[in-house]
Amino acid sequence: MNKKFKYWLLSGIFLTIIIAITLVISGCIGGENGGETGDAQVDESSGDKEPLKEAGEKASDNAKKSLSNILNLGTPSGYMASYDITGKDAGETSEMTMYFSGVKMRVDMKNLEGSASIFKDGIKIYMCMQQEGKWMCIKFKEDVAPELADISDTFEDDPGNAIYDGIEIIAGVTAECYKYESGGTKQRYCVHPEKYLALLAETYDGGNLEYRMIATKVDLNAPEDSVFELPAEPVDLEGLMEGNIENYEKLVGDDIENFDDGSGQEENDEDEEEEDSGEEDEGSGDEDTVDMDPCERCYEIPTEEGRNICLEHCKGFVSE
Repeated sequence: MNKKFKYWLLSGIFLTIIIAITLVISGCIGGENGGETGDAQVDESSGDKEPLKEAGEKASDNAKKSLSNILNLGTPSGYMASYDITGKDAGETSEMTMYFSGVKMRVDMKNLEGSASIFKDGIKIYMCMQQEGKWMCIKFKEDVAPELADISDTFEDDPGNAIYDGIEIIAGVTAECYKYESGGTKQRYCVHPEKYLALLAETYDGGNLEYRMIATKVDLNAPEDSVFELPAEPVDLEGLMEGNIENYEKLVGDDIENFDDGSGQEENDEDEEEEDSGEEDEGSGDEDTVDMDPCERCYEIPTEEGRNICLEHCKGFVSE
């Protein structure tokens, strides 16, 4: 079971990274506030090799401009896109579906191990997991939202030189493709000509494919509001545990480590054992204090997987 809840923690991190990477890719090709229209690029690429070079130069300029403004992508008008994701070390294909509508976003991730979802509403971010048919949702700190774009720093420092790379039919859409190299890593991405939506992202180490995300289905209509509703009441995991720790410290003092070890201490001296016994009798009124568990509210979470995650985090707080 320990391995399972650690998997879910890693899945949450992986999902967050996927969101960040997708935002970066979207930034590379402009959003509502960035880049030029796809039609202009299509027209320029329809001639001989010279127009292709011209398109490549403009693509490079747009890429540099949008990469330096990743945090100002603008509000997406709304769409749904499903992707297959493969990686050299993954050993399997993962499925991801993204939903956007205004400031709302949902990302569903599924592989052989299970499924999880990330919900974003403005600056509020939640991760939801399903175990044995039951959902559990965890609320992240609000300051996680700007952290999603931190991955863009490396691209802003070295935006590379994007070159136009032709067209490719992806999910029934004629996508415009670009390639560039940054920090020794070669990348290629293809975008929707109308919505500037990423349809393909590939990363190469030399000639070897390291990562690939390709769209399998695209719907440019805004999803229904119900798509962004959480499947379960969210648990404020950090607030829950911080509250437990605060109450715990008030009851037993600051010496948490000694408290954990106290119940197991035994003295070989019989006189000391008798004294300890006497103190326990006299202090019977403080029994609730001694038995206080700073992580007790974790047991209120309905799913076993969720309880394990909560307890793991809580123990980390206690040991600090």
